[in-house]
Amino acid sequence: MRTLPPEEFLTDFAEINNACNDAARVIFSSAIVEREQIEQAIRVVLDGVVTLAKIFEGKPSGIDYAANIMLYRGVDSLIDDEKKLVAENIMFIENGVDVSALDAVLDLQILLSTTTETDQAVPDKNLRPFFLPIPKELNHLITSVTRYCQVHLWL
Repeated sequence: MRTLPPEEFLTDFAEINNACNDAARVIFSSAIVEREQIEQAIRVVLDGVVTLAKIFEGKPSGIDYAANIMLYRGVDSLIDDEKKLVAENIMFIENGVDVSALDAVLDLQILLSTTTETDQAVPDKNLRPFFLPIPKELNHLITSVTRYCQVHLWL
């Protein structure tokens, strides 16, 4: 079992870190920022993470690494058309469960994804829209644990 990064990893890390910093600097130093610029900066950072993971694991051939962002969307905030879209594209849910019975869903943001399949930080062309369910009981548990950790980390 390897516990140390491969040779030259720190050099690669420095280069990727600089690229991520440059992408963020463009966003935070501009008075007016376009949505596409923000999306690109996010993809650059995601690409940096997956590229470093692949490098750390010895750049295995034939294996692509990918990352994406999913947004939390409360079911109460969805309009009927959105609920229909969710019901048609939700994964890991039992048949017959109504979307309205959930607390929330995680909504895949394809524009905020990338993969090591290409050398550029572009959206992952292999992704299709989908949602993940967040049951009411689970969300309550997550909220409780998060509050507990926040309180105890600051004490």
